This record gives sequence, C-alpha cells and structure tokens, in this order.
Amino acid sequence: MISEQQLNNIKKQLNAGTLSLFTLSDSFPQEITEDQSLKGLAFLMKLLAKRINPFGNREKFIIENFAKFALIGYVNTANIKQLADNIRFYQPVYRVVAKTGIHFDYYYDFANLRITG
Repeated sequence: MISEQQLNNIKKQLNAGTLSLFTLSDSFPQEITEDQSLKGLAFLMKLLAKRINPFGNREKFIIENFAKFALIGYVNTANIKQLADNIRFYQPVYRVVAKTGIHFDYYYDFANLRITG
C-alpha cells in the first residue's frame, strides 16, 4: 500500500526530473491506504452530489458501489509552453473499483477531473 506521503514524494521526484516513469512502471497498480481511500471517496461523493458533475452512469454506479482505490500511475499535465521550458506537472492517476469489479480511472488536472478509462 502506498501512503499519501509516499505518493507526494514520488510526484515531487517526477516533477524535479530525478525519477522517471519508466523506473516506476513495474510498481503499478498499488492500493492506497484506507485513510487516502476515505478522502478520495469523500471527494468523489462531493462531486457526484453537484448538479453538474463529470460522471456518467457507469462512474456513478462505481462510486455508489465503491470497493477500493488503486494508484495506477502518473500523467504529465504540463501544457506545451511548460514542456518547452522543461517544466513537468505530474498528477497521480487513480483507479476506482466497484464491488462488482468494474472500474474507471481518473486524475485531477488543476480544477478538472479527467476520466481516462
């Protein structure tokens, strides 16, 4: 299991360029701690309760039948100008799994939740 501190340390190293995703590729997926799972589920439930939310029926079903979270990797969300200036902005990509085993993947990019799978 990966803790919030470990997750943030990896993110810092990726953003600093002292760690590559290639080195981490065999490390995923990893379940996250129970505390992080509770925080993540509360965050998703809060978004789900909004009148306008980013979820379709599949994601809604998965959230309402939540079983676990997993960290499945990181994605660089830097824009073209930042990339040209060698600036990285890695964000964790999470998998939300329902009790039935179906799942969706997402990351949070600034003020937007991006569903990737």
